[in-house]
Amino acid sequence: MPAKNVMSRTENGGKGRPPIAVVLVLLALSAVPGVRAQNEEKRGRLSLGADKGAKGDDVYIPVVFSPAAGTQTRAITAEIEFPGRTLEFVEIRSSGSADSANLDLKADTLSGGGSSERGSVRIQVTTKSSEGIQSGVVAQLTFKVVAAPATGPTVALKATGEAVALKGLEKSSLVTNDGEIEIVGVPTLFACFFYMH
Repeated sequence: MPAKNVMSRTENGGKGRPPIAVVLVLLALSAVPGVRAQNEEKRGRLSLGADKGAKGDDVYIPVVFSPAAGTQTRAITAEIEFPGRTLEFVEIRSSGSADSANLDLKADTLSGGGSSERGSVRIQVTTKSSEGIQSGVVAQLTFKVVAAPATGPTVALKATGEAVALKGLEKSSLVTNDGEIEIVGVPTLFACFFYMH
């Protein structure tokens, strides 16, 4: 029986290679994380810290700012969302850092408290320094734990924000890192009951 003449796809005009369009798409997708990282490096970063406390306690969340490389920042504005039935916003306070004497702090409660599902507070940090807001803890937020959370012992604080340049007053969005508060003394069965209902 004569042997069959088998030709590989590679030998047959390179038909085994993926189409050029597929190659380009794959290259583009592989570059996305790198592009995103480069874009984030060009923006300032606002991070919320973490704390824990029981019902009735005050908890303290540091607000950490890192300006974009090579930029000076006049002001930061951020909106922070929190579970309105679990937490109540109390105040914004100085961080006590070396730069805190140059900072003006302001906070406005937008929603929250009582039966409100979603709480929200807008904070603003403005510098009087000609060198802009320095990297570090720029403020401390105080919340009161008013009730046990319905979805487990940990609740999230979600932030969005923008920075205003010292010169030119140009605005740019900030990369943000959410904060969290652990509510201690929440029985597991209690949390599961509310989660299931």
